[in-house]
Amino acid sequence: MLSKTIINKVINETDIVEVISEYVPLQPKGKSMFGLCPFHDDQNPSMSVSREIKMFNCFSCNTKGNVIDFVAKYENLNFEKAAIKLAKRLGIKIDYRQTAEELQNEKRYQIMEEATRFYEFYLHNSKEGQVALEYLTNRGITEEMIKRFRIGLAPSEMNYLHLALKEKQVDFLDQVELGLVRENKETGPYDLFRSRIIFPLSDAYGRVVGFSGRVYLPGDNNTKYMNSPESSFFHKSNLLYNLHQATLHAKRIDKIFLFEGFMDVLAADSAGIKNGVATMGTALTKEHIATLLSITKNIVLCFDGDQAGITATKRAAELFVPTKVLPQVVVLPDGLDPDDYRKKYGDLALNEYLNTNSVNIYEFLFQDAKRDLVPDDLNSVEKFKNAVFGFIRMSRSQTVKDFFLKKTAETLGIGLEALANDFGYMREDITPVPSTKPISFPKSQNRLSKGVIKAYRLIIYRALLSVTDFQQILMDLSGIHPSQDYVKYHNFLESMGGFYHEGVFDHEGFLNKIGQNETFKTIYQDVMSEPPLDYEKPKYLEDCIEKVRQNAEKEMLVFLLQKTLESDHGGFGDEILKNKRERTKIIENEVE
Repeated sequence: MLSKTIINKVINETDIVEVISEYVPLQPKGKSMFGLCPFHDDQNPSMSVSREIKMFNCFSCNTKGNVIDFVAKYENLNFEKAAIKLAKRLGIKIDYRQTAEELQNEKRYQIMEEATRFYEFYLHNSKEGQVALEYLTNRGITEEMIKRFRIGLAPSEMNYLHLALKEKQVDFLDQVELGLVRENKETGPYDLFRSRIIFPLSDAYGRVVGFSGRVYLPGDNNTKYMNSPESSFFHKSNLLYNLHQATLHAKRIDKIFLFEGFMDVLAADSAGIKNGVATMGTALTKEHIATLLSITKNIVLCFDGDQAGITATKRAAELFVPTKVLPQVVVLPDGLDPDDYRKKYGDLALNEYLNTNSVNIYEFLFQDAKRDLVPDDLNSVEKFKNAVFGFIRMSRSQTVKDFFLKKTAETLGIGLEALANDFGYMREDITPVPSTKPISFPKSQNRLSKGVIKAYRLIIYRALLSVTDFQQILMDLSGIHPSQDYVKYHNFLESMGGFYHEGVFDHEGFLNKIGQNETFKTIYQDVMSEPPLDYEKPKYLEDCIEKVRQNAEKEMLVFLLQKTLESDHGGFGDEILKNKRERTKIIENEVE
């Protein structure tokens, strides 16, 4: 902790006008200096800086403070680090004792900075670099952007970076720890990145913590992108590409774009959109969202327009529910990503599209559900209806629910009252009406399959863990007709719908609701007492849903064949009747 004496010394001895003018052009006006406020979209100079009282003040957004406050806010630093930076500027000696971890991290930052400078130098000072520069130019990346994003080049040689760092007296083990160099017992150390254009990955303070390398040579069949390995120092799940540069622009205009990859960020930047960040191909996390919300509440999701991008947008919706923030969504046409769209239509077109074609995330989910709707197909109608029910259940806003229930009723041409009854939200204690009605199968056909029961158990367990999975399950199981033996599982799933609060299942509320319903209590206890094995496998849920669906279809076929046999009354020959009975037995065995 810095002493108050040091802090006061920094404030009193620092020329606030001189410091702020290095960030923002200032012009004299009376006794003060004025400039455009960097903390909002300022069109007329509204920020006053007074050398006399050593304060700055924006008369528009009301941001104010001393010189430390300004530097901290502008560079996204905490107060103490901003004070230390200004103290060093004044030559003030600070008795600031860093922890062992802080000292180690400082060393790591220095090594990563040396590596960044090496890659930058090689891009501009080698024959390989000329080819790489031509590639970047053809991609629409200007020299100014190359410098600002600190883009570099990894040589094709095995160990050029290792040797360069060795000359800087960087320990070999440190090179290995940071994922820059690896060791081959036979041939010795070799660079992890080779023959790749290098994009530095920085933290919120602009410090390089990792790299991403992209192939650029024609015919290079290696993996397109390679990232620094995960370590205690580098976590992709906590990192947003370009955050340190985008933060200021995002605060100025009170909006930030979230893209899928850093090439999308570069494309948007070229189109004049400087407030863009990216998850670098990783799934959006709660940590990412917390970071974004610390900057602005106006978040625009712009993932790729392909199916993978749409799926990622759906998953993002679940993560935003607890925040009570309603993000916007932009989907580029024809499955294009921002870089592809820019190449095809130009910078101005990309800028205009991103800024004028956003919809709120609920509208996006509605339109996505509507995309495959066939109004004359009951199964399609049920699937659409359940998809809408699924995403509006995520919201705690009654307005959102009312709006989209009305919109769904209008789309389907059915009564709002009937739809609301299906949704089951009008009374808090109401149990949603099951969308799947059981067919009464003859008792002789009610033979339970352990495999099908196991599938139901996993499906229910996944639904309890994730509201997104729950929505998908309702859609996938809509329209099927299970036998009386299995319909209890469907009823159980349907009854879960009203118990997701902020994306989390309310176990206590659900148990209170089912009360003395022994069937539901048994199912719940069975699932929770022994969680299914392998429940996290990506395709396991999909496989279980398919098993349930196939089982229902086979049982239906058995039922229909029996009905056909009963209606024959000797109208068919004995041989035909015999073949039908044999077919029935085969299908029964398949169900088993």
